[in-house]
Amino acid sequence: MFSSPQPQPVQPQPVQPQPVQPPPDPPQPVEPRHLQPASPRHLQPHLLLRPGQPVHVNHRASWLHATVTAVSTRTISVRYQPTTGIGIGTGAFADAVRPWAVRPAHGAQLRPARDVAAGDQIIFGNRIRTAAAGPVEGRDGWLALCFTDGGQPALVMPGAVLRLVDDTPQVFVNGRPLAASPTGPSRPQPAVT
Repeated sequence: MFSSPQPQPVQPQPVQPQPVQPPPDPPQPVEPRHLQPASPRHLQPHLLLRPGQPVHVNHRASWLHATVTAVSTRTISVRYQPTTGIGIGTGAFADAVRPWAVRPAHGAQLRPARDVAAGDQIIFGNRIRTAAAGPVEGRDGWLALCFTDGGQPALVMPGAVLRLVDDTPQVFVNGRPLAASPTGPSRPQPAVT
């Protein structure tokens, strides 16, 4: 006769402690390289401007002196300063301008294109180019500026005002910057009787 095999008793296995692992991070969305991120990682340059700050405003290829009065997401409100022989009067200009037309005035000076001389450093957007010579007027009336880097000359409107690097040191009196006056120091005028 056949006997059925006797079941073997099952020995309990000791439980090995498992290391506790944090839950996996949720997958991060991958942004295609051709799209900009949904949220900016830094402030836009125009949002760094503050009311009362001196700026230069680009108006039809010429730069004008102005002061910021308010900053919003899409426009910058400015108050134009009276011209001092540069550019034209400020009565016809808008008080609200687009952010890309405004640059901080710190470190830059304005000069008519006709007055550019050899060695002047001219600011073109994010580039700084050094003029090899003064401007040359073409038969069409436009000014051609040649540069020391050997690149393509720039054609500039004859009445244009350009931004140049201002490397004059800032003067401080009692810890406050001394504002430069375009007409020179003010002197008390003798009283007329």
